[in-house]
Amino acid sequence: MKRKWSLWRAALYGLILAVIAFAISNLADGGKDLSVWLHSRPDLMMSYFSERLLFAPTLFIVIAFIRNRFVKKSR
Repeated sequence: MKRKWSLWRAALYGLILAVIAFAISNLADGGKDLSVWLHSRPDLMMSYFSERLLFAPTLFIVIAFIRNRFVKKSR
């Protein structure tokens, strides 16, 4: 029995993965990249964070949506 995937759950898993990857990347370079961005202009800072944190949830939503379109409902 194949069930459709929840788009909200896909977004949540993508966000969790993005936060973990963001934390690991900032720990790996000692937070130097993050400290530069925190002291820059607010519009650049928001762009930086949205680019880092919203790509994975969006990708997971697209994958779940495509999968849901091609999954046959079982009775």
